[in-house]
Amino acid sequence: MQKVIDIPDGSALILSVAKYYSPNGKAIQDTAVTPNIQVADNSDDYIPPDDEDNSAAQEPGKKQRTLQNDEQLKRAIEVLKNRDAKVASKG
Repeated sequence: MQKVIDIPDGSALILSVAKYYSPNGKAIQDTAVTPNIQVADNSDDYIPPDDEDNSAAQEPGKKQRTLQNDEQLKRAIEVLKNRDAKVASKG
């Protein structure tokens, strides 16, 4: 967590005033967070939509990320559906 301290000359100081901890007590900012389920990230393939013209030409060899080809989103939905199915079968 950070706090902004304004300096009289118009500049500012950003000071870290707190840390975030995982449930088992590890400081997240010191050790990072590793996903339980890893899925390849195709973010290099992501082409943001053009605000003025959605029909802008794509770079050769790049395909635009959509819901249909977002592997991380597909895997997340699959995991959640399976978890919900397990919970429903126990209830």
